[in-house]
Amino acid sequence: MILAEDPIFQNIEGCYGMYNPIPKLKKLEENSDNEKVRKEILNDFLDNLYHQGTVRLVSFLTIPLLIRLAIRKKLSDLEIITLVAFIEMTRHDNDVEIP
Repeated sequence: MILAEDPIFQNIEGCYGMYNPIPKLKKLEENSDNEKVRKEILNDFLDNLYHQGTVRLVSFLTIPLLIRLAIRKKLSDLEIITLVAFIEMTRHDNDVEIP
């Protein structure tokens, strides 16, 4: 398991409304060797954690979990790097403080 079910993820807003990334992180962990599943999940993250320059609290809470998973599973997908870069660039450009 990636982390204990933290209640913060039950009521947190993503770019399209409420979004809990934990099920997708678990699915990614279980299917890390399946490129098609990885791409599907990472595209979902791109839509829900960063959308047209919008980031939310869930974006910042998910990135450390995604990076830990990527290191543990030795994932080097360009989508992971892109997502982290987009979120950080948006934070920097909009002077958003890290929660």
